[in-house]
Amino acid sequence: MRLKELLKEKNISGSELARRLNVTPQYVNNAVLGKVNLSVKKCEEVAKALDVPMAALFDGYKSPNIVICPHCGKPIKLIEG
Repeated sequence: MRLKELLKEKNISGSELARRLNVTPQYVNNAVLGKVNLSVKKCEEVAKALDVPMAALFDGYKSPNIVICPHCGKPIKLIEG
């Protein structure tokens, strides 16, 4: 799962995501660390809370408008100009 990446991209803390999902921060931390398996329903809730498509939660997802800087590793959002 790409939960840690998405939290960083969205600039949202694990505590804030926990608040949005009405779960404990420990639950979110365990999800980030891969210690819990999220149900499909919980994945839908997480995606909605992060405002991303559910597919974005999983490894291998490539957002068409975000690239990762090869120098610093930070996501860069591309916009049409």
